[in-house]
Amino acid sequence: MFIASTKLEQLNHLQCYLWLPIPKSRLRFNKKAGIGRMYLNCDPHFRTVKTITYWTETNRYASDLPMPIDLYLDELGLDQANQNIDRLFDLAVKLNLERN
Repeated sequence: MFIASTKLEQLNHLQCYLWLPIPKSRLRFNKKAGIGRMYLNCDPHFRTVKTITYWTETNRYASDLPMPIDLYLDELGLDQANQNIDRLFDLAVKLNLERN
């Protein structure tokens, strides 16, 4: 899902949120796994992801600090090629199809 930014200094900036795995370090109540809404902070050309931030479904604010994408991928056991936004879109689609 894409949402146009409302900050004046970022009028030409798009925000991208995808439903992706929540890193184990961010899970609460001893959950083993989960999918959450993640904000992807991308490079200016919207090709690679710099950081990822977990947002809860019920909160309009981030539930945690941004996590560097390489740390996020490492925690999930994903290869660093997933910094490419296309690979993360593919993962989000795959997870969505598995849930439905």
